[in-house]
Amino acid sequence: TKKDDSFGPAINLQYLYRVAPKWKIGASLTYQRTSTTLKAADKAGDYHDVAKATNDYFTVMPVVKAMWIEKNHIGLYSKAAAGICIAHNDAKMVGGAKENKPGEVTDEIKSDKGTRFGYQISAIGFEAGSKNFRGFVELGYGFQGFAQLGATIKF
Repeated sequence: TKKDDSFGPAINLQYLYRVAPKWKIGASLTYQRTSTTLKAADKAGDYHDVAKATNDYFTVMPVVKAMWIEKNHIGLYSKAAAGICIAHNDAKMVGGAKENKPGEVTDEIKSDKGTRFGYQISAIGFEAGSKNFRGFVELGYGFQGFAQLGATIKF
């Protein structure tokens, strides 16, 4: 067998409030969809789909952002967040294959609904633009991804 995984982008909406000159706190909502297809070879060596899973992840986290440099048109920062991830994973057999047992399609693909710990540590972020609208790029690790690219709007 072989497994093909695909990952959609993590879509993130975040609100931050300045509590001190270099510190912001707020909340983040992140959504991501992934999918997995399990393939098995027939006697001729051709691979066919036997199981598919769609995974939806909704993550809610409080956020702390430290601004290391903040000038008129640029900013350099780090960010940390921790919270809860709500997962909804739906797995099913395809092509006439049978489940091992109810809810467990294979040892590699299982239906799952539940919560787990969610986090994001962004060691470095850079933003540039005007006072009220900036683009940003961020490098980190966690439920929002390894690299983020986006825009911020100041109200």
